[in-house]
Amino acid sequence: MVVFGSTVYIMTRPRSVYVVDYSCYKPPSPLQVKYQQFIEHSKLTGDFDESSLEFQRKILERSGLREETYVPAAMHYIPPRPSMAAASEEAEQVIFGALYDLFANANCWSYSVRTHCGAGKTGVSLSKDLMAIAGGALKTNITTLGPLVLPVSEQLLFFATFVAKKLFNAEVKPYIPDFNLAFDHFCIHAGGRAVIDELEKNLQLLPIHVEASRMTLHRFGNTSSRSICTVWEALQSVKPSPHGPWKDCIDRYPVEAVA
Repeated sequence: MVVFGSTVYIMTRPRSVYVVDYSCYKPPSPLQVKYQQFIEHSKLTGDFDESSLEFQRKILERSGLREETYVPAAMHYIPPRPSMAAASEEAEQVIFGALYDLFANANCWSYSVRTHCGAGKTGVSLSKDLMAIAGGALKTNITTLGPLVLPVSEQLLFFATFVAKKLFNAEVKPYIPDFNLAFDHFCIHAGGRAVIDELEKNLQLLPIHVEASRMTLHRFGNTSSRSICTVWEALQSVKPSPHGPWKDCIDRYPVEAVA
């Protein structure tokens, strides 16, 4: 029994994961795009009418992005020149740019995408169902993660409201667990302002909890990367990276995002 108990404990005990170093790719400044430049390029392509251009303008102004964000080199041409070669070059720049910087600092040397083809132009389809789909994915993840990290008191409160709603048809709102009891920091995917807004509201977070995600979106735009899922606590003083993407602008943050 002692051997069995020891084995179970060793297999189920929390395991520490250590981050040796961290690096983030920063595109060259010529790839930055101002709002007006973006709209002018869209207009010159001839693919958008005035209502579409006005919609793009409103989205830009309310997106939470600053005018220092980037678009790929292929999209700077008029008309744009998307191709597999350009996509490959872009991927190499991002991947190897981050890796070279990481290896220099550390002194050491399967995702799927669903595409949409409309009018013969391949792209990613965004619709009004996006938030519902994202909400469903979030619900699944929280349902799976919650029992593993939340204290028993929060689990009991959640279970009690769930039972009351299902068995007694009680008109009670679903209980939102206090995730501050389980986590010290929150790294929300900086993919869009609406995503951050909804998570802040539905998880009852404070502005300080989502500040990092908002400022990352504001400065760099959609950071579709696994890097935002990494949270670590420094065990010793960490020297600033000489090539860190925030090095030349961190003194200007945080800022008030445009409503």
